[in-house]
Amino acid sequence: MVTIGDHGGESKAERTAAFFAYRGAGFSGVGDSTIGIEVQQTDFAPTLSAALGLPPPAPSLGNLLLPVLPKTSVPVSLLQMTNTLKQITQYLIRYGEESQQVPLDRLALLINSTREQMSKAVAVETEEELDVYLADVKALSENTRNVFREVWVEFDSLSMLRALLLLLLAIFFNWLITEGLPIERVPLVFASSFVPTGYAAMAVCISLCYTAYSFKLIEDVVHAIILSTGLASGAITSALVIMHWDGITQRWYEGRSLFYERFARGALVASAAVLVSNSYIIEEGAGLSFLALSVLGLMAWNVGTLKALGLWLAFGGVLAATRNYRGCREEQGDCWTAGGGVVTGQASRAALVLALGATAAVVAVARRYVGWRGHGVVVAGLLACGHWAVGWGSLGSPSRSRLLARCSWVVLIGMFALLWRRERDSTVVLLVCSLLIYIANTLVLGAAYAPAAALALVSGFLALNIVSFVACAWALLASYHFYGTGHHATVGHVRWAPAFHAGDPNYTVAGHQIMATFSFACALSATIHCRHLMIWGVFTPKLLFESAACGAALLGTLIGASLAAWHLPASQRNS
Repeated sequence: MVTIGDHGGESKAERTAAFFAYRGAGFSGVGDSTIGIEVQQTDFAPTLSAALGLPPPAPSLGNLLLPVLPKTSVPVSLLQMTNTLKQITQYLIRYGEESQQVPLDRLALLINSTREQMSKAVAVETEEELDVYLADVKALSENTRNVFREVWVEFDSLSMLRALLLLLLAIFFNWLITEGLPIERVPLVFASSFVPTGYAAMAVCISLCYTAYSFKLIEDVVHAIILSTGLASGAITSALVIMHWDGITQRWYEGRSLFYERFARGALVASAAVLVSNSYIIEEGAGLSFLALSVLGLMAWNVGTLKALGLWLAFGGVLAATRNYRGCREEQGDCWTAGGGVVTGQASRAALVLALGATAAVVAVARRYVGWRGHGVVVAGLLACGHWAVGWGSLGSPSRSRLLARCSWVVLIGMFALLWRRERDSTVVLLVCSLLIYIANTLVLGAAYAPAAALALVSGFLALNIVSFVACAWALLASYHFYGTGHHATVGHVRWAPAFHAGDPNYTVAGHQIMATFSFACALSATIHCRHLMIWGVFTPKLLFESAACGAALLGTLIGASLAAWHLPASQRNS
């Protein structure tokens, strides 16, 4: 850390720290010439293990710091060093089996070198020979670390900048079209040659890339396809903007959004901009709760009725209730040590009662207000409740519980298929779709967090009754409920078991919808902080989660739009 508090950079003050060791009986005296110079941080783990009489840890490429170890005989020192060499050899072999980042010929050379050094240990008898042997082992260890360091700290800056540019162009041109293109021109755009031209351009780009790859003109065909299709898409979209620039500018000139809409957009941009801070990412759940409540409060103020104020207060109460379901990260010290970060697979009795009650309430609403379509929601909900009840406790039946969960999934899939029946009321169809998704979320969340899904549904209902539709407010609320259902953007918070068989009592990540702006902000943040101390602990996991969320948002939008258009009259469906 530098004197002004900065850290994570590449200056000497940010890369080094003092290492002091003291022992009343003295040290080994082997390799005294190394005292006072810089040592590698990776050497600390095997050195500490040797001092405790333990073998070196498995994922270690460190070397022994014999000058800070207790004085021992030559055979004992040799045993400690050969144990370290054996660990390095095992690491190299396993790395070659699981990764191709380091060429196999270089790995083979390193493996043979370590085995050769181990064979030389039997000829070492005196302390002078031990000093020479120590120097050889240290040089080999440094060479091994340098080979892997070339791979681990290498970042392709050009590819990163290309990806950021393509993503920025896509967001920018789509923003111009959605914000500025008059709504009456949208049917004309899709009725023109715009879409066929895009498909043709993608086909041409892919064909050219594979042709160039077959003639060995390019080495990486996947990156070439991504770059070429991205540039082609940006060019076509920019051409569309230029062709309709008169309508876009006219709409901007005539239209002026309301203050609360501008405030909501500003809050959304602010929540994306501060993702460059690892502290904000760690506490993102609390920040999103505050922003969502503030944006909706301003909307309620704009409505100016007691009903809107009451709905906003109820909305705040619901968000406060979801605080009980927000999990903890390891970086959230007090919360983590208090047990908030520990998520168990078995729900308590109170949690089970809340899950059953919340699901029953939603089922009752579905049965009363959505007609025949509610029967499927009722059956799926009852099967989900039976799944929790039958599998709860030490005397529960896991096999029967899984069977009920799978039956619930079958009903849900069947109901989704039935929703594509031709009907007139597209609003009711979308409502049923949301209820089915709610039941699906409760199944993957489990009984412990099922009430959190119900609270998310209620908060959306309250927000919908204050203002019909403001995309930025919905994006903030959707992002918050990712954290409000006990999740965090860390690999450790992913519960993998339900991904392999339906109905496991553990939990997995419930999808949430987010705008592509967050995916770009996270990518920019990860690029800026690629050498930050928290890059793998905070910034990279956040980027991975937001990328997956962006894909989920695209899929959900396409399904919702297609389902709504399918149930519109033919005269409206074409537009």
